[in-house]
Amino acid sequence: IIPKTDKTSAGEIKYLLWPALSLVRTVEINDPDIGDTIAVALVDSAKDMTRLSHSFVDVDFLPSYVGLAALPKTDTLKITKADDGLRIDKEGGLNLSSEQDRLTVSPTKETVSSHSESPKELTRIYNFSEWKIGTEKELSNNQRLMMAAMAQQTDSKKAESLISLAKLTLSYNYAPESLGYLELAQSMVPELDTNPEFIALQGAAEALSWKNKEAFRHFSAAGLNDIGEIVYWKSFALAKLDDWQQAAKILPDDVSVLKTYTDEIKTPLALVLAEVALRDGNIDKAKNILEIIKPLRENMSLAHGSAYDYLSGELDRQDGRAKESKKIWKELSEGDDDLYRAKAKFALTMLQREDKEITEDKAVDNLEGLRYAWRGDDLEVSINYNLAKIYLTKNEPVKALTLMDLAHSLNPVSEQGKKIDADMHQVFKDIFKPEKIKSISPADILTVYNEFSKLIPVGADGEILARQLAEKMASADLLPRAIALLKKQIDAGQKGVDSADIAIRLAAFQNMNSNPDEALQTLDRAEAMLKDSSTDSVLSRQEDIGLLRAKAFSLKGKPDDAFSALALLPQNDESLRLRADIAWRGKKWQDAADSLEQLVQNQNIVLTRPLTDEQADLLLNWAVALYLADNRYVLANLRERYSDAMTATPKAQKFEVVTRPRQASLLSDRETINSIIDETSIFKDFMKSFKAGDVKTEPPIGAPPAIPATSETTVIPEALRNNPDIKTDEILGD
Repeated sequence: IIPKTDKTSAGEIKYLLWPALSLVRTVEINDPDIGDTIAVALVDSAKDMTRLSHSFVDVDFLPSYVGLAALPKTDTLKITKADDGLRIDKEGGLNLSSEQDRLTVSPTKETVSSHSESPKELTRIYNFSEWKIGTEKELSNNQRLMMAAMAQQTDSKKAESLISLAKLTLSYNYAPESLGYLELAQSMVPELDTNPEFIALQGAAEALSWKNKEAFRHFSAAGLNDIGEIVYWKSFALAKLDDWQQAAKILPDDVSVLKTYTDEIKTPLALVLAEVALRDGNIDKAKNILEIIKPLRENMSLAHGSAYDYLSGELDRQDGRAKESKKIWKELSEGDDDLYRAKAKFALTMLQREDKEITEDKAVDNLEGLRYAWRGDDLEVSINYNLAKIYLTKNEPVKALTLMDLAHSLNPVSEQGKKIDADMHQVFKDIFKPEKIKSISPADILTVYNEFSKLIPVGADGEILARQLAEKMASADLLPRAIALLKKQIDAGQKGVDSADIAIRLAAFQNMNSNPDEALQTLDRAEAMLKDSSTDSVLSRQEDIGLLRAKAFSLKGKPDDAFSALALLPQNDESLRLRADIAWRGKKWQDAADSLEQLVQNQNIVLTRPLTDEQADLLLNWAVALYLADNRYVLANLRERYSDAMTATPKAQKFEVVTRPRQASLLSDRETINSIIDETSIFKDFMKSFKAGDVKTEPPIGAPPAIPATSETTVIPEALRNNPDIKTDEILGD
């Protein structure tokens, strides 16, 4: 019974632990003489017992040769089953002596030490060949005879006979039977649990019975530290616990000890240790191990023979003989063993994909089929994980992360599970990098963010990811989602330049979503966030706030308030563009034309060079503004100056429609009127092309919010779409 201490925020909590591995449950019984309540722990194995009595301040433990019996001294005592045994504690912790008042006893070390080679003089403890009596057909009869001879023996002598039976059955790899004999022997002579040979026998029987945790615990006992042979078995147990890295670390280079084992023991041990060496990339060691059991291949069981062939294929692959590997794995993938049929097909698919013998789609088909062919161990983990990596190369992040999450959940505490968890977090971050997020659909990005929220980094990194997602949502016209993401961040109540930048970006999205009242409220919050910031930081953002405030007033139908907000700002391209937009909304066509003229002048257009798309758009916008303002003189000058240059642009036809001279004779008859109506129809198509224009990528957080020349902030379509009073006659100047 071991005193333990938990460190919590409230301080140290002391409790007792009884490490019984076969613990089933606890029950309470009443002492018929005294009436005390006794807590009894029931176990499946006689080796779990307290034996002697133990007394503590809060509880007494009665002598017990099976299980545990506790007599509480306090009403608040709690006795509960835990993962590592039976826990005895109470609220606030038990009253136990401090560590300096107790004798120090060196605990059993369960850490793994590194061995680069076998000890010079290998100390042995297993003599399977000597323990083997007769043949396997005679085993049952030999057991019966040995057990019959035990009838008149003392308990001590019976225990010796039971150990002999355990050795006999273990030599034939009847490990569960061997384990049963050992437990029975220990129940008769409890002191056996300190005997190194007995512990080693228990460990081997447990390892071959797939009781890997119990086996590793016995192999790690202090009494076995000086026995060199144990390290091979410890490596075997670690491998079966999926700790292949530690198993490889302690496996000696000299594996000749395996030659001395019986065939029944040699085969399963060598197959696992060969895989340990191959996973570590140690070709020579793996080759030596497989050579030891090569003569046994013809007589191996289906499972062992399939394992041998699979490992031989992996050895060929690592040794540069891929052709031989593919041949072996192709045969195995069509064989009768379910496990190695799946393993071989998986390995063959990955090798063919690496050599570009199959397409990515074919590899996906193969692995998707294998997901349902084998379940429940590290093979399933590997299939899901590698399939996830292929989906990443195909730019399908939702499928990739879903499979990685599934692979991780199958064995989260293993080394592979930890690696997958780290990879998932990195993949999640990489998806939101600016160069990557552009290539992923908004729906997939939103699904990744919502479904795998546990991968969102805490603190500043997580906030940056949310902003990147907001930008992606906005670019895909999912403005309500973008607004919700940024609003959540500013609602946290933070101040400073960074928070103000988020608020400014949020106001831009709210304007784009036609929510000017919300935008104005957000801009007020942005100004409040900047109160305690440096002057330079405030000035660089006041212009952004002013532009967005003017835009909001314009959306509310308050052009005078919008112009007042713009009057406080520098007359740069952004404010000029917005001024033109506001003037157009208020039907102030000449004011719009004046602003557009200044924008054109700021372009410093050189007519000997081709016009850029932006320059062509500005000239066309200016022409339409002049047309609506009926400023025919300036419109004629505009046509004369820029007509040739516009001819070489995609806007040539539209520029021609807007700027062509009007002649009174065109209105003289209905045919002419009809032809003008036809031209008006072309003009409307031109407007629709702006309405469906591409939305420009928004600048990163912190950059001034650009007022795009397309979409709803475009000067021309705003006027025509949002001013129902404009009639066809007005457009024609009639």
